[in-house]
Amino acid sequence: MNNFAAQLVAHRGQIADYPENTLESLTAAIACGARFLEVDVQLSADHIPILCHDATLERTGGKKADVRSLPFTELQRCQVGEVKRLGEEFPAVFIPSLQQAISLLKENPEVQLFIELKQESFDHFGIEVFVDQVLSCIKSLATQVIVISFNHDALVYLKQKSTIRSGWIIRKMNRATLQQAAELNPQFMFIKHKACTKQSHDFSADAWDWVLYETSDPQVARELFKRGVAYVESNDICKLLHYFREAKIQENKIT
Repeated sequence: MNNFAAQLVAHRGQIADYPENTLESLTAAIACGARFLEVDVQLSADHIPILCHDATLERTGGKKADVRSLPFTELQRCQVGEVKRLGEEFPAVFIPSLQQAISLLKENPEVQLFIELKQESFDHFGIEVFVDQVLSCIKSLATQVIVISFNHDALVYLKQKSTIRSGWIIRKMNRATLQQAAELNPQFMFIKHKACTKQSHDFSADAWDWVLYETSDPQVARELFKRGVAYVESNDICKLLHYFREAKIQENKIT
C-alpha cells in the first residue's frame, strides 16, 4: 500500500470537480497530491498544441467550432466550463496551450505529465507536423513528460526524432498487440481496465509499465495494483489519494 498514492494518474486533471484539460483541473489535482497528470492535445490552425480532447468545442464549450480550424489567439478566449456536466460554476475557464501546462510543470518539478496526441489532429495535419510541434514545445522539460498515443506510427516517428519517453495506448490486449509493443519498446502501455477484467495477464512481467484507465473506485484500483499494474488513471484522483492515505494511517495504527 505504501506506493499506491504515487501510482495514481489524474485523468485530464481532477475532472470530478473541474472542467477537463484545464489549468484549473490540473492545479486542483496537484494540490491534492497528484504526482502524475494526463492531458489530451490537439493542434490549432496555426499549429499551437492546445489541451483539448475533442476536435470540436461542442461538448466542453457549447460550440460546434473545430479547434483545428481556429488560431490559438481565438481559442484561448473560448470558454470550456463544461456547462452540461458542471453547470455554471466555471464561467471563466478557457482553453490552455500545452506551453501553459509545461509552465505549470516547471513550478512543480515533482510532477510528471502524460501527453496524449489525439488522432483527429494526426488526420488533419499529419504525423510529422503534429509530433514536431509538440516536441518543440516540451523539449525544455523532457524529464517530466511522456508522449502517448493510440497512433503506433506516430510513436515510431517520435522515437526516430527524440529520446522523450513514450507510451502506446491500445484497445485490446492480444498476442499481436503485445508483439507490436515489444518491437516498439515504449516505456508505458495504456489500456482500459475493463478490457482486462477476464484476463490473467501478469502486468509486472512486461518490459514496460502498464497504466490502466479509468476508475475512481478504490477497490478496483487495489485489485489492479495487486495484478502488477504500475499506474491507475482516475477521474477523481483526490478521492483515491484520500482513501489510500487514510488506509495507510489505519495500517500504521494496527502495526
